[in-house]
Amino acid sequence: MDRLQSMQVFRQVAELRSFVKAAEKLGLSTAMVSKHVRRLEEQLGVRLLQRTSRRVSLTPEGQLYLERLGDLLNELEALEAVLSRAAVQPRGLLRIAAPVWLHQRSFGEALAAYRLRYPEVLIDLQLSDRLQDLVEESLDLALRVTSSPHESLIARKLTPMPFRVVASPDYLAKWGRPTSPEQLAKLITEQGMIVNTSVRGWQHLPIKGLNLEVTPVLQTNSTNLVAQAAAAGMGLALLPEVLIAEAPLNTALERVLPDLSLPAELSLYAVYTSRRQQSPKVRSFIDFLVEWYRLS
Repeated sequence: MDRLQSMQVFRQVAELRSFVKAAEKLGLSTAMVSKHVRRLEEQLGVRLLQRTSRRVSLTPEGQLYLERLGDLLNELEALEAVLSRAAVQPRGLLRIAAPVWLHQRSFGEALAAYRLRYPEVLIDLQLSDRLQDLVEESLDLALRVTSSPHESLIARKLTPMPFRVVASPDYLAKWGRPTSPEQLAKLITEQGMIVNTSVRGWQHLPIKGLNLEVTPVLQTNSTNLVAQAAAAGMGLALLPEVLIAEAPLNTALERVLPDLSLPAELSLYAVYTSRRQQSPKVRSFIDFLVEWYRLS
């Protein structure tokens, strides 16, 4: 039995959390999918998946194997494409969804540099603070900030994306500048926050191991409005570092405890569906962004 194929089968089962769905996606029988996973576990000498009548979940060893395996298979697929000359010149319309706040100057520079390298690709970038469905809206890929991309999508990590607690200088002069996580937690408890409802888990902010319940003085799904309200002195807010690093927010807002990133482990991912996995324009754009963020 082909071990590489077994690895690919395992990845589909692990990402979809289902032997049946993986079998349908791969065009194999459920029994063959199960055989591939069982043979892989025998070769590795560890259990990768926990199976019950209702669900499939990863063991700790399976989670570690999936994380390392994803990068390995992506690199292998890229190498095979180069060696076989299977990849054609990227061209055509590339439809992308991204958060509204990604409109900052540095991302515009990235788009310009990509277009210079691949002049036959036309970019349709849709900025929205709502979660867009790639299939229903005919999107090639989406850029999303998360700690755990949705299991139904193929995801590639582009760069860490820290969020900072910020406020206007006037607000901090009035209510005090916290110098410790405990002081920040106290200020949030007493004064509340401006919250972005498109950020998952905003109701409970993890500070010093505690899930601090947040009272919103304003809640909206617009990151830009959150930033504007915070700059106007309305309250504390949680905003992405890449947004507050550029003018005018870099002077209108102060970082509260600059080394504190909340929630932890957020990253920018490129996500896409498997049927677009081999598209040269999608692959070239994702590879370019990986390189861009690594060098920036």
